[in-house]
Amino acid sequence: MDPITKEIFGLDFHGDVNPATGNTLVTRIDDQDVAKIHQRFAWYKTDILPLLESWKDDNFEFYTLDGARHREDVWHDIKKIIG
Repeated sequence: MDPITKEIFGLDFHGDVNPATGNTLVTRIDDQDVAKIHQRFAWYKTDILPLLESWKDDNFEFYTLDGARHREDVWHDIKKIIG
């Protein structure tokens, strides 16, 4: 993650510097703590999934994207969706 811009770099990115800003990238401290990762997954299951289901019940429109792909491919899909 770029600590200044908060831009996230995926696993396919190689390097420790944001090529756009020159800022040195950092790893979130809680990404190195297995208990914290489990805590975030638990929060997702208990708080986020029920909220998404509620929005689906209210007929909000949802799109599914594969965020594990190269970021340019994901960005292309996002631009298609928002038109």
